Amino acid sequence: MQAMARITLLFSLILIPATSFAARTDFDDVPYSYEFRESILDLQERGIVRGYPDGNFYPDVRINRVEFTKIVIGALYEEEYIDTCLKDIELKALAEGADINFRILQEALDFEEIKFTDVDYNEWYGNALCMAQLENIVGGYNDGTFKPEQRVNFAEAATILARAFNVLKASRHQELDPVWYRPFVQDLEDLRAIPTSISGFDYFITRAEMAEMISRLLAHRETGKLTTSPYLTYSELAKSGEWDTYKNEELGFQFDYAEDWGKPYYVPRGFFDGGHPLVTSKWRIYLGPKAACTGYGECIERKFHLDGYDVSLSSSIVEDLLDAPLVTIISDRVINDVRMLVVEEGGICTMRSTLIFGEKYLYKLTSICGGDIPSQARLLQRIMDRFEVYLKKDRRAREAAEN
Repeated sequence: MQAMARITLLFSLILIPATSFAARTDFDDVPYSYEFRESILDLQERGIVRGYPDGNFYPDVRINRVEFTKIVIGALYEEEYIDTCLKDIELKALAEGADINFRILQEALDFEEIKFTDVDYNEWYGNALCMAQLENIVGGYNDGTFKPEQRVNFAEAATILARAFNVLKASRHQELDPVWYRPFVQDLEDLRAIPTSISGFDYFITRAEMAEMISRLLAHRETGKLTTSPYLTYSELAKSGEWDTYKNEELGFQFDYAEDWGKPYYVPRGFFDGGHPLVTSKWRIYLGPKAACTGYGECIERKFHLDGYDVSLSSSIVEDLLDAPLVTIISDRVINDVRMLVVEEGGICTMRSTLIFGEKYLYKLTSICGGDIPSQARLLQRIMDRFEVYLKKDRRAREAAEN
């Protein structure tokens, strides 16, 4: 930390107002009705973010730690300063070494001391990460790693943003808080910078939510005014963050659910809902907030349900989805060796589902009307962020640890 402080003093970089604007260009996947459309286009106009070659922004994709850091740095510093960060460290050491004690200067400017062991600084993000480290905006883990490809959760994002935008309230940071992220979240709360889509401190933020928070902070920095848009507080997030884990070794998975939902309800018989896929599942689990219902006995209907299909039907189920006229493929990705296919099916309301390809079962987690109700879609994503399939290699590792 002493070396970091010396480097920061010797190598201060210039913050700039975001006044260079580009032409406004719509993204194909950010319609007029999209919740964070204006913030996304604000950052696009400023030249802070760009879309992909296919014309999309992918607003609902979870953003990783290094991409988030690079965009934050790009929002606050001139490109010419960012692009020469690593080179300038070496040149400054050589240029000033003759004027003062070279050993002390070399120690202060030796970037090797704070380099992350799992980062290649020759990559596209190298200079931006260099600046973030020199300005004490980001930190790594105790083992010296940064985990650049790991998704960034809200607690981490809040810490980076509060430091980067220099909105730290001194009285909060004078003593070490046992909840390390609380002061930084409260700093963002003061500026109404926490959008209502954030559902917990460990919630993995999306590209759209990143744009919304940065846009709010830039607007406050330039005008001194607070947003009139809805925002969350630390206490509200703390209340929403109490989740438990549902495990089922026999069915081969686990996921997290909010404690106030009540325990998920397992039904050992399958269902066919008249939609897709055109087969009956082997079992179903109901989960989510309890719904108001009439009649006798326990009401098991919830806003979400998880169906299990024989994994041998996976190919035919995917073919059926691709051929169905009302079904849209939202994303198809492999995460931790597990394929996850997100689809929407139109009808009275738009159902959003995620298909998870396990070794014994194909799982389908469905959010009723999740394609129409943003809060439902966010809860679905929150569950999927913590959905874990037990693979054979994982079982072998657990068995070896037990023995």
